[in-house]
Amino acid sequence: MSVSYAASAKARAMYGARLTGEDYRRIAAARGVDGVAAYLRAAPPYTRAMSALPSKDIDREALEDAVKNSMTEEYSRILNFIGPADMAVMRFLAASEELREIMRYICLAASGRAHEYKPSMPEFFARHGLIDYKKLAASGGGGYAGLLDALRGTPYRAPLENLPLRPNGWPEYVKAEIAVRGSYYGWAMSSVRSNYRGARRDALLHAVGIEIDLSNIMAVFRIRRYFPPKREEGISNYLIPISHKLTPAVLKRLLAAPDEPSMLGALRGSGYGHAFSGRVYDDAEGYYYAGMAGLYKRQIRTGKPYVATPLAYLFLKRLETRNVIRLIECVHYGVPAEKALNYVY
Repeated sequence: MSVSYAASAKARAMYGARLTGEDYRRIAAARGVDGVAAYLRAAPPYTRAMSALPSKDIDREALEDAVKNSMTEEYSRILNFIGPADMAVMRFLAASEELREIMRYICLAASGRAHEYKPSMPEFFARHGLIDYKKLAASGGGGYAGLLDALRGTPYRAPLENLPLRPNGWPEYVKAEIAVRGSYYGWAMSSVRSNYRGARRDALLHAVGIEIDLSNIMAVFRIRRYFPPKREEGISNYLIPISHKLTPAVLKRLLAAPDEPSMLGALRGSGYGHAFSGRVYDDAEGYYYAGMAGLYKRQIRTGKPYVATPLAYLFLKRLETRNVIRLIECVHYGVPAEKALNYVY
């Protein structure tokens, strides 16, 4: 069996042990953080991580850290099946995590809460990444200049350093996100073209292309929701200038739709209609996560045994970890189960 087949088979087997919608419902209905921990102890992907916790009076952050540790273990298990020829994709994953960390830091710092920043990067990616997270965490007192200094020597500094700043000393969040995402996607596509050939390259470029389109779709929903009114020509300044299947005609229909259900309808026939069930998400990021989850679930079920399959599994595992942590927070703060499930993608 080739390395690609072995990695794909392992990813599919691990995917079979994922949490289901019923698991999420039971976690959301758990009685306190201890109840969530008790449920996760019986869930095979989390049993080992839960064993280090006490049997009761569990601290919420300790439980969240244990859930994150289980994700790191999953990454390590997949890595054992990925050969040297496919290790370039690990940098692809690390860069994706770095993007999330930078934007999480900007979101906190721009609202005067930089002191609350705590790196949440999986250990493997922290070791192989480009960012000094200790320096980033210590840069809060230096404002935006402190962030740029912490990013010195990384590809993320250049797209951020020339952005116009608002009166609070920070750039507009959406424009900063587009700048960082544009840099990341440009690098990702260049990396795939340099390291892969033939059908494997096409599969990865397809995955990156869809992620770019879904990022732009998310941006349109976010802008229409939080920054109305924005005309079509203004919204284009907030989009990554790369497209895959999101044509100008589809984008025009999306922008002309009067409300979010109509916007979802405008995506039908675009190649992305299957990714959205018609659900209107409380958080605009839900449109991105729903679309990516749909793409990667199909890759695992029907895709050929390329490195795109373990990549798909790792994205879905990251999303599952995010869902579980959101539910832990909801249970901790007493959010009703039905409302808590709105935060699960």
